[in-house]
Amino acid sequence: MESDNFARLLKNTSVEYIGVGNPDAKILIIANEPGIDKDNKEQSNKEVACNRKMWQAVDSGDFQTKYSVEDNPRFPYKGQLYTVYSPENGRGEGGTSRTWYNYQKLIDCLRGIERGKRTPLDFHDFCFSTDFSSVCAKKSGEIDEDPKLFEEREKSIVRRAGSDNNFFSEDFFQQFPIVIVASGHYIKQFKHIFNPKDLFGFEDYRSHDVEDDMGKKIGWINIHECGGESPKLLLHTKHFSSSISDKYIAAIANEIITFVGKYNMTLF
Repeated sequence: MESDNFARLLKNTSVEYIGVGNPDAKILIIANEPGIDKDNKEQSNKEVACNRKMWQAVDSGDFQTKYSVEDNPRFPYKGQLYTVYSPENGRGEGGTSRTWYNYQKLIDCLRGIERGKRTPLDFHDFCFSTDFSSVCAKKSGEIDEDPKLFEEREKSIVRRAGSDNNFFSEDFFQQFPIVIVASGHYIKQFKHIFNPKDLFGFEDYRSHDVEDDMGKKIGWINIHECGGESPKLLLHTKHFSSSISDKYIAAIANEIITFVGKYNMTLF
C-alpha cells in the first residue's frame, strides 16, 4: 500500500468501517450512511463491520486467501455495469446503485469521458468514498423513523465526526485536496454533532445555485476553498442517491476543474 497515512490509519483506528476505493486518489467523497438494507446482516457485515479487516488483508497481501474478489474494498463488486440496478422492477441486471452510478458520472465528467451504457464501472480507481455514519439503511428516512436506529446513528456520527478525537481528523482524510460532502440536508440535521468545514479546517464559503437551461433552480453547491501551499476544496452537495441531473453533476465537476486549474494541480 503506497499511502503511509492509510497504513497508519488501519493500524491505529478501532473504527470498523473505513470506506472503499483508491486510498491514493485525490478525491474524497463522504455521504450519509451505507445504502444497505438494514435487515441484510450478511451484506452489512461484509461491507461495513469487516471493512477494516478486509483493508488490513489487502495491505498485507493476504486478501485473496481469505476473501472473494468482489469483497475487495479497493474495488468492491468489480465488474458492475454502468446502469442502475432496480430489483423491484427487474431493470438493470448486473448494474449498480443510483449513488455509484452518479459517482461514475462525476468521475467521467472530470476525466472528459463519455461512457457507454452497461460498460464496467471504474470510478473506484479515481476516488475514495465513505460515510458519516456506519449504520446501514437503504434510505435515511428508515433510520429517522426507528428510535433505536436513530440513536445508533447519532453515536456513530459522534464517533466518526464528533468534535473530540473524531475519525475524520486522521491524517489520511485530511490529506485529500478535494472533498465532496454529498450529504444534502444531513448536515443541517446533525449540525449539533459536526460541521464539515470545521472537520477539514475551512473558514468561509460561497454558495452556487445550479440552474437548468430554462433558468430554473435544480440544485445548490456550497463551496469552501483554502489556498496556500496545500490548497484544498470542499464541496457540500446534494446526495448522489437522488435523481440529480447531468447538468448538476457537470456543475460540480466544473468547480473542481476550475480549482485544479487555478492551482496547477494534477487530478488523475
